[in-house]
Amino acid sequence: MMSPEQDSDEFTPQSEINVTPLVDVMLVLLIVFMITAPLLVQGLDVDLPQATTARPLEPQKPIVVSIGKAGEVRVGADLVDAAMIATTIKSLSQDGPRPVHVRGDMEAAYRQVVQVMDILAKEGITNISLVTRPQP
Repeated sequence: MMSPEQDSDEFTPQSEINVTPLVDVMLVLLIVFMITAPLLVQGLDVDLPQATTARPLEPQKPIVVSIGKAGEVRVGADLVDAAMIATTIKSLSQDGPRPVHVRGDMEAAYRQVVQVMDILAKEGITNISLVTRPQP
C-alpha cells in the first residue's frame, strides 16, 4: 500500500502548457485561409481591348452643394439661384456624371434641403449624397 506522501507526488499540478492542440488549430486555420483567399477575389481575369478614347478610372471629385442657414444655395463657392442648380451642376459635369454632395446647415429649413434634392432628381441627377459629420 502507498503512503500518503507518495500519493501526493503522483498528483502534483503540471506547470507546462501543452501547445500541440494550439499548433493543430493554427495549421487548420492556415489551410482554410489559403484555400478561401483566392475565392474572395471578385470578377474575372480579362484581357481588355484597347480604345483611343479610353480614359483611366479615377475617383471623381464630387460637386458640393451647400445650403446655408438663411437658405442661400452655393455650388462650390459660387452663389446660385435655386432654379439654376441643375443647370450649373450639368455644366460642371460635362466630362461625365459626377457625384453630388449636399451639405445643409443644421439650422437650415428642412424643406430647403428637400427642395434642392428634388430639383436635382427632376433633372436626372441621381448620384446625390447628404453630408454629415460623425458624432464625437
